[in-house]
Amino acid sequence: MWKLSADSRIVVDAALEGNERLKTVVKLVNAELAAKKLVESPLPMVWGAASDAKPADVFVTLVEAMNGVEGKDAYTVDIAPEHVTVTAVSENAAMYALRTIMAYHIALAGMPFGLIEDHSDLAERRLFVDCGRKYFTKDWLIAQIKDLSYMRMNALELHFSENLGFRLECTTDPGILSDEYLTKAEMCEVLDAARLYGIEVIPSIDSPGHVTQILKAHPEYGQIANDGTHFEHGLDITNPEAVAYMKSIYAEYCDFFKAYPDVCTDFNIGGDEYMEFDRDPFLSKYRSVLDAHSVKTLGEGHDWRDAMTAYLNEIADLVHGKGYNVRMYNDGMYYGEESHNYEPQKVALHKWIEVDHWSQMGWNGDIAKLQSILDRGHEVIYNVNCTFGYYVLRNDVPTDGRPQASFDHKDPDKHIFENWSPAQFQANENVLQDDDPRIKGAAMHIWCDNPSIVTEQTVAADIQSPMRAFASRMWKAKGNSEISFAEFKAVYDALGHNAGYDGAPLPEVGDIVKPVAPNPDPEQPGKPEQPEKPGKPEAPNGGSHGQTAGKLPQTGDPVTMGVAATAVAGAALSGAALYARSQE
Repeated sequence: MWKLSADSRIVVDAALEGNERLKTVVKLVNAELAAKKLVESPLPMVWGAASDAKPADVFVTLVEAMNGVEGKDAYTVDIAPEHVTVTAVSENAAMYALRTIMAYHIALAGMPFGLIEDHSDLAERRLFVDCGRKYFTKDWLIAQIKDLSYMRMNALELHFSENLGFRLECTTDPGILSDEYLTKAEMCEVLDAARLYGIEVIPSIDSPGHVTQILKAHPEYGQIANDGTHFEHGLDITNPEAVAYMKSIYAEYCDFFKAYPDVCTDFNIGGDEYMEFDRDPFLSKYRSVLDAHSVKTLGEGHDWRDAMTAYLNEIADLVHGKGYNVRMYNDGMYYGEESHNYEPQKVALHKWIEVDHWSQMGWNGDIAKLQSILDRGHEVIYNVNCTFGYYVLRNDVPTDGRPQASFDHKDPDKHIFENWSPAQFQANENVLQDDDPRIKGAAMHIWCDNPSIVTEQTVAADIQSPMRAFASRMWKAKGNSEISFAEFKAVYDALGHNAGYDGAPLPEVGDIVKPVAPNPDPEQPGKPEQPEKPGKPEAPNGGSHGQTAGKLPQTGDPVTMGVAATAVAGAALSGAALYARSQE
């Protein structure tokens, strides 16, 4: 068993001395180790080569690629008598690897000798927060960022415009703001924290639906009906002035978030729940207006679906032109084609628009199924299955004993851990396999339909366990096959929250320095040692001690390290590791 000790150092590959992000993550996890009291004080950090590392040391290096594994999250931790070696394909992967060392010390007070090989199965692992309906403080958002990073999730979507609120400072039109909102200065603090902890922030503004708060200030921009009245909940996409106004809102936030190009690369433009297209008032009041507008602007044979698609393409072009990848929800795409109640629409969505697939809306057979969306050429899909991953502050109390703020199932952490997987799309379970490259990521959502029923502290407590279950299954799609839920829960209970989650400052750790060479001449002062400048080494292909890669050698248990409780605070704890603990 290898353990951190008073003699331990973090030796960082001297060839990477110019890598500022690597410096940042090494210092961050070093501070977390001290805050968690796993070491008496922050570990000394020095630049050097692998040959400089001593038995109690951790050597950290980066490689271009690792055994053909795609993605930016792959790493190995080689626990050898000579020293521990962290090899990672990115700086954030190095952070995950160092957190794996931390997790072992929390749960097992050390690390069995062997080789951990680990990587994520999904590129994006996201938490969505409806901070439009409900006001969440800056400090609450920063606390979630710390926990997301601890669980190896890597994205936070902030949905700050909704029917019941608009909650991010707006200079284009301050009149649309709710009483409580985040200032842009506060959002910059959130973005700074996201940068530090390796979390992407995805801005989300929904239209043409979900704009009630905006239309309270501008009722004239609501969709006009055939009787001249205006819809209270949807933008008038037939009115060039209303469309230009909405584009000015998107443009303001595209420009604001682009000041953080390393943090904000994606933008959600919504497109969902514009109206209920299978019933009144859409059928009796709005369809004829939209059909006529479509024929007028696009030509004979076009209908309301083409008009809506043309609007979404226009918004997507604006956002994409500002440098973002664009995504939207599935239910606004290719309506009616699945049931053949309509001819295929003539205007197609841009194929580069990515898709958040949240619901099939089983009550309406005209909602396009996942296969139809794929057939239309969309190659990037995110699983945001509402049945598993929606935590909702509800208008009504469920009749099955669940609280008003809840997921759709009792014991949601157990339900998610045992039943969800990346290909488990709502009502589209067998369309794709878990390893299909078109599934780029998945998300858990917080929706605040009834924002005042619980505090933000209750929301944080309610999502803690289910989010850890999601994080684990997003990291390893089949992770639940090698550990029971009870074992998994014991691990995440032990790991707790990330250091600093409660707002307490992390300890200062100093800088990474060059080691001082021993002085052979007592009359001459010591000189800084000039470490070797090795090139990036090849990634290891197996254990360095004759062990099968990924196995815990002292137990003989055939469970791969890095599977169980993966993504829970970066824990690469497996059933074998838990077994080892139970035998001590």
